[in-house]
Amino acid sequence: MAALARPSLYIFFAIFFVFLLAIQYRYAQQHFPLIEMQRLLVSPSAMDKSEVRRAAEKDLVKRLYYNPLDQNALAAYFKLRDPDISPVTRKRFLVALNSVGWRSVFAQQTIISEAVKKADFKTIVERSDALLRRNQARDEILQLLSLAETSDQTSDVLVKRLRSNPPWRKDFFQRASLLRTDQQVSGRVKTLQTMIDNGYYITRSELVPASNALIKAGNYQPVLGLVRSYKKVSGNDAQDLSDSKFQTLASVLESGDRLLPFEWQPGDSKGLSVRAENVAGKSSLRVRWNGRGLPIFLTRRLYLQNPSSIKIALDIRPNKLEAAQVIQINATCPGQTVALEPSTPTNAGSMIWRSREEISCNFPLIKIGSKPAFTRRNLDVMIDSALISNLDTGAPI
Repeated sequence: MAALARPSLYIFFAIFFVFLLAIQYRYAQQHFPLIEMQRLLVSPSAMDKSEVRRAAEKDLVKRLYYNPLDQNALAAYFKLRDPDISPVTRKRFLVALNSVGWRSVFAQQTIISEAVKKADFKTIVERSDALLRRNQARDEILQLLSLAETSDQTSDVLVKRLRSNPPWRKDFFQRASLLRTDQQVSGRVKTLQTMIDNGYYITRSELVPASNALIKAGNYQPVLGLVRSYKKVSGNDAQDLSDSKFQTLASVLESGDRLLPFEWQPGDSKGLSVRAENVAGKSSLRVRWNGRGLPIFLTRRLYLQNPSSIKIALDIRPNKLEAAQVIQINATCPGQTVALEPSTPTNAGSMIWRSREEISCNFPLIKIGSKPAFTRRNLDVMIDSALISNLDTGAPI
C-alpha cells in the first residue's frame, strides 16, 4: 500500500507544481508590459562611481528584479538616478509610478514633485488627495494644494474633489496659515465663489479664514461678493446685510458657528458680556459691563456706494437714558474717524446717533462702545434693534 501511495503523492506534487507554473505564466502575461518596463528602467548605463550609490543601486535593482511592483524601490531608484536619466527613461519611470504608486507615500511624493516641475496641477491635486485621505504629509500637501489653487487649470479639478467632501476639506478651508500670499488668498476666494455659484454646500467656517485675510489686507470688495453670494444660496436677501433685529447674530451665536464680515460682531473684552436672547421669537442683545476699561460692545462693517452721512437708531431698554450717557458711536476709515452725535434722549422711541460729517470711504467700520468719561459699574441693558440708514435718503444700510 505504501508503494502504491508514493506514486500518487508524486503525481499530486507534479500537478500542483504545474498549476503554480500556470498561475505564474498567467500573471506574467497580465503584467508583462509593466514588468518589462521596470526591468528596462534598471539598465546599468550611466552608473555613478560612488561606492555607496552603486551599492544602493545594486540593492534596488535586485529588489525590482524579484518584485517589479515594489513601489518604494521604484520611486527610490528614480530619485537615485534622477540627475542623469534621459527624457525617455524619465517618462518610463513616471508611467510605471503612475501605474503602481497609489499605495506608496514615497511614490506619490515623487510623482507630485515631478508634477510641480511641469506645473501639472491636475496631477498635483489628484495625488495630493490620495495622500491626504491616508493622513500622510498633511501640512505640506495642504500647502501645496493652496499653491495649486492659484492656477486656472486647477480650479475645476480642485472644486470637484472638494465637492466630494474629502476628510481633508475642513483643514484645507479653515487653516488660515495656508494663505500666505495675495495670490493664494485670491485663489481661495475663486474656489469658494465657484462652489457657491454652482450650488455646492459651503459652511460659514469655510468662508471666514479667506474673508478675514482679505479684510486684513484692506481688500473688501471680494469679501462683500462672497458674503452676498452665501446669503443668497442660504435663502436670504443678498442685498440686505443690516440684520437690524439681530436675528442672524442670535442664530449664529446660539449655534456656535462663526460670524461673517459685514455682519454684527459682539465685543470681546474683560468685564464685558454680549449675548443674544430670544424671547417669543424676537432676538435681543444683552450687554453687561462692569464699568472698567473702554470696551467695544458691537461692530459692523458697512458698504457705502458713495461718501455718505449715516444715522443709527438703537432701541434700548430698560435704562435708555443711562445707556445714552454711556454709549458712543464712531465710523472709522483709513485716515478718518467720524463721530456720531446722539439725539436728546427720551423715554419714548429709539435713540438716534447721526454722523457729524460725510464718511469718505466705501467700507467703514462702525464701532459702538463706551465713552471714556463713563465710570458707572454693572451696566446691564437690552438692545432690541440697531438700524443703520442713510441720513439723507433713509435707505437701510
